[in-house]
Amino acid sequence: MIHRINHAGLLVPDIERAAEVWGGVFGLERWALGIWHAVEEGVRTLMFPVGDGASVELLDTADPGTPFKQAFDAGRGLYHMSLLVADLDETVRRLRAAESWVQVRPAGEVLVLRRGWVDPASACGAHIELIDEREILAMGLPAPESPPPAGIFERFSHVGHLVADLDAALRFYRDALGLEPESETPVSWTEEGARSLCFRVGDGPALEVVEVSEERGPLWPHLERHGPGLAYLGMEVADLDRAVETLSPRDLWLQQRPRSETLPRRVWVHARSTHGALLRLTERA
Repeated sequence: MIHRINHAGLLVPDIERAAEVWGGVFGLERWALGIWHAVEEGVRTLMFPVGDGASVELLDTADPGTPFKQAFDAGRGLYHMSLLVADLDETVRRLRAAESWVQVRPAGEVLVLRRGWVDPASACGAHIELIDEREILAMGLPAPESPPPAGIFERFSHVGHLVADLDAALRFYRDALGLEPESETPVSWTEEGARSLCFRVGDGPALEVVEVSEERGPLWPHLERHGPGLAYLGMEVADLDRAVETLSPRDLWLQQRPRSETLPRRVWVHARSTHGALLRLTERA
């Protein structure tokens, strides 16, 4: 069983400069550990919790020759989605039985948790990390007394995965990972030239899988440039107009999209402004 999306990992060229945006501009508070070097993976990392939901993890590719560095050099920004699972070994067995490529990395000196990694070739272009919830609980980390403040964001609502074949993505997420879609009938995004399926993942952010087929909207250039894979993060704000007023003087690339029959009014923040990931801002209902 998958309990929730724990965090999304974003490859950045300079972790200090990226932290200025996520902390100084978006108003998020960094995790108490600050920047630390995950030597087993060859990255420096910094975590920004978003309210009581998941976190955004900045990843600075400190060491050459790692998968993170290769993905960064290829232009990938949003690198991976980390899923908290009830039983890592059982999840790995299930994925392998579905003919997915999965690697289990042992605990190290700095990263003291085992991690499973699903190869993008098996996950419709997405890097997926698997973490055993029992191992996190065994570490005895204290739970926060209250959710950390989330700056201008009310909630981390979605991780967006662009795919070439929505039916193949449904088979992977439903049959191999065991996630149930809200509906097996795709929702048409006429204004974006796309259609989508949404998967609820516990009480955290949802997973939005989007097949883009027409050259319109902000998602087509990303798909054309980077191919299938994780592409954007959905954030909810209390007041969309107020959020635009707050962000507009901050030298960010913003695009506003009107409400439609199937999509809410939304604002896209370009990946160059966040140091790697498209952001989709919507107003919390």
